[in-house]
Amino acid sequence: MKGTRQEKSVFKTRYNDMIKQNNQRGITLIALVITIIIIIILSTVAISFLFGENGLITQAQRAKLEHEIATARETLTMVLGDAFVEKKTNPEYDQDEFLDEFIKAREPDVYLDEDEIGLDGHVFNLNRSVPELGEYIGEQTGPRIKEIKVTGETTNSVSIEVLTVNATGAEYTYSYKKDSEGEESWQEVETTNNNTCTIRGLQQGETYNIKVVVTTNEGEVEGIINVYLGEIPTGTITFTNLNWVGDGTASVQINTTAVGYRIRYKIDSGEWIETTNGGTISNLQHGNTVYGQLWDGTNNSGEEDATVTIEDDIPPTISNITTSVTENSITVNVTASDNESGIATYTYALTGGATASNQASNTYTFAGLNSSTPYTIQVTVTDKAGQTVQDSTQATTETSVPSTVAEAKEEGTTFTDTTPLKDDLGNTVYIPGGFHVDKEDSGTKVEEGIVIEDDTENQNQFVWIPTGEYNVTNEVDSDGEKDGKMTNELSRRTFTSSGATIVIGDNVMDRYYYGEGDSRSVAKDQIVAFKTSATTNGGFYIGRYEQGTGNVCKAGVDAYVDVTRDTAKEQAESMYSGNSEIKATTELISSYAWDTALNFICQTNTEGYTLATTTSSSYANIGTSNKTQTGAYAADNYSNIHDLLGNCREWTTEYSSDGRDPCVVRGGGYYHFIPYAAIRDNEITSASGVYISFRSQLYVA
Repeated sequence: MKGTRQEKSVFKTRYNDMIKQNNQRGITLIALVITIIIIIILSTVAISFLFGENGLITQAQRAKLEHEIATARETLTMVLGDAFVEKKTNPEYDQDEFLDEFIKAREPDVYLDEDEIGLDGHVFNLNRSVPELGEYIGEQTGPRIKEIKVTGETTNSVSIEVLTVNATGAEYTYSYKKDSEGEESWQEVETTNNNTCTIRGLQQGETYNIKVVVTTNEGEVEGIINVYLGEIPTGTITFTNLNWVGDGTASVQINTTAVGYRIRYKIDSGEWIETTNGGTISNLQHGNTVYGQLWDGTNNSGEEDATVTIEDDIPPTISNITTSVTENSITVNVTASDNESGIATYTYALTGGATASNQASNTYTFAGLNSSTPYTIQVTVTDKAGQTVQDSTQATTETSVPSTVAEAKEEGTTFTDTTPLKDDLGNTVYIPGGFHVDKEDSGTKVEEGIVIEDDTENQNQFVWIPTGEYNVTNEVDSDGEKDGKMTNELSRRTFTSSGATIVIGDNVMDRYYYGEGDSRSVAKDQIVAFKTSATTNGGFYIGRYEQGTGNVCKAGVDAYVDVTRDTAKEQAESMYSGNSEIKATTELISSYAWDTALNFICQTNTEGYTLATTTSSSYANIGTSNKTQTGAYAADNYSNIHDLLGNCREWTTEYSSDGRDPCVVRGGGYYHFIPYAAIRDNEITSASGVYISFRSQLYVA
């Protein structure tokens, strides 16, 4: 399309205007760039001029620092000048506490150390002896370690103290390693605010590096020292004063001349035990080896540093040999002693070749011998070290002993050992060693009451109670069978006028239940032995009478009263304490013994069940208000057993479920109007009175 001349003219004019505007814009951009470059150059020059090494600001800062140092120096010099005057004029002056207080009084903000002084963060050397200000040290900007010094050292530990500057509130981190180990072996001990530390558990004869890092808010500093630990000395331990105590053991004293170490010992391969220098080591036996060593808690002077072996080279002694004989046996009793290692064995040799070697007991019985025959007995005693001594004695066996109750009663034989005898009906009765059959009152049949009496001055008496099946002349029974045999089972019972009922376990009787032998019974540790003996031997004994004053069981003495249950138990058990001639055990009567004895009376006496259940005073001393001596009431005597029904009530080992009154008494009392032999009544443990006594039971092993 073609335009007009006028249109072309307009277009050309507009084009020229655009070219002109673009040229103007290009000139403006170049000017801007040049301006920026000039500004940068000027800024660099200005910064260098202000902050360069010799710039205005740097010079100003340096001048300010120098002014501050000069000001601090001037102030401190004046203060120390005054102190110098004080030194010359004041007799109380000293270069330590007085000088410190003097300076602090004039410049409270001053920093003071042993050989440094500072003010406003600037620190100088201090010569206290003048006193005089020294060289400028630097700015007080962070902690410094002046010295790490050793304050204590053993063979397994080292104590250090860190002296610091500008370390108020600092934390101290302590580490150590062996000098021979690499950097990876550092072991940290602790981080603490204390400038002291003790490092323990180190090995003797080693050099250790000890490192301390001191940290504050203003920075951190580190220091290291080397310490060599010495070794524990050897050969300083001795054992002295070997002493045999007399019970088979010895003691020895352990000593050392070394100072500053602990001392310990062990016996054979046992554990090490620490003791004191001069300490006594006890309970040593022949052949023991005792080791001693010094110890620092970590290191020791060696297991073989000191040793001693305990040896006994003194033989034992025999002071006496006694014998007791029967028609076919000799019992030897040896009194020997060894005040060193102790007696190990006894060897007994009898004429004719019988020998018993390596016996542990000082008593031995040769059995199966001929009666009325003399023998020589040789005894060899050997101690634990193998030392021996010999001695001998002679003994002659007795003639034959009785075999029946009737013979024993007639002859009055006292038996040395527990001996079985036959009664007139063939029942076996065991007579304990130390007893004889009573010549005056004992029956020769079990049903009559076989009475034994001891050979002590008290002449205590007991009556045999059979258990199991036994022979009788006439039965007293309700079964209608008269075959000449009765069975008296060892058991607890309840009684009525028509018979007895066996009690199993803790059955309820009267108002409460009663028991025997578990943890509530004072006989819990003994009842099994009694029951075993009674059933194995076919019987046991009970006291013929209530216990009498003086802890005796005999007729015609005052009853032993005013006694608690526990005291009664103790007294019953102690009747033959220390008497080796008595071969039997006495105890407080149990409910088993009481009920079985009462059942025996019921079986062998026509009025037995009446005795068990009656409350009539015509049968015993009941309801009279007058206590009699033991055995005084003739009506209260069945099968040679007295006082079961009346006179005094009697403690037993039985317990009851009454928590308030857990102890049990049996039988009637002279003051009591409703008693009977089988009665059970409760009392408190601490009860005692003129109406309560007790009775003993006796049995053989």
